[in-house]
Amino acid sequence: MLHPDLHIHTTASDGVLSPSQVVLRAMERGVDFLAVSDHDTLNGLSEAEHAAQAAGVHFLPALEISAGGDKEIHILGYGVSAQDAALTAYLDAMKEDRKQRSIKMLDRLRTLGMPLSPEDLAAKPGASIGRPLIARAMIAKGYVRDMNEAFALYLGRGCPAYVARTDIDVCEVISLLRRAHAVPVLAHPGLLGWDKETFSQQLHRWLDAGLMGMEIYHPAHEPDQFEKWRSIATRHQLILTGGSDFHEPDDKHADIGQMIPYWKTANEDMQQLLSAVNAAKGN
Repeated sequence: MLHPDLHIHTTASDGVLSPSQVVLRAMERGVDFLAVSDHDTLNGLSEAEHAAQAAGVHFLPALEISAGGDKEIHILGYGVSAQDAALTAYLDAMKEDRKQRSIKMLDRLRTLGMPLSPEDLAAKPGASIGRPLIARAMIAKGYVRDMNEAFALYLGRGCPAYVARTDIDVCEVISLLRRAHAVPVLAHPGLLGWDKETFSQQLHRWLDAGLMGMEIYHPAHEPDQFEKWRSIATRHQLILTGGSDFHEPDDKHADIGQMIPYWKTANEDMQQLLSAVNAAKGN
């Protein structure tokens, strides 16, 4: 039986382990099929793929694109290629937008008496700077005790250092991934917090745009919710996926491989995903 984890972050975005370190941790924790899915970037995929090959771990290139503006909606894209010019151009524009947003948040923190230098952020060269990196720097400087305090008092929506995100239409992201010959999957739908009618209306929009899957086995979903999301996905003939959403050990997300025991149909679900990835590429 396969032991996959299809939702993992590295230092290419807001994780604390390098792509190579993530692969080693995955191998140590019994994962034999992984996807690195950093936020809005493909920068960590080459390193991760080489490390996976050396470790004998199956690897699927992916990313997680943030859409929806302040109401964040994340779309995972599986089977992406760093050679896709349209996708890389889109991500470059997103990176610049994120950079400008971060500069504004750092300016606000400075006026609040919490200056942070580029060295404080400890970002890997080429990585996009987002709120988690800023929060970790605030902790290291002693401005706040932990991530929860950083977001609750300063970086969360409505807080004094918060800057609104650019509103990106989810359908635009789904269409972009389809044109890039990738498989778009809705990440952690339980985090949306919508009522049944609102979710259904939005889901039909996304299906019309080309959504192909839904992440079922995610740490934000309680075990008794798995069947609910599985039923919705199956009803709409969506591919089922799962993953830890790993960022760092002992944070609010799960550790690598932690969702595997819940994912009883991993073999058949992975077969459907890989078939869809191959079909998208014309194989």
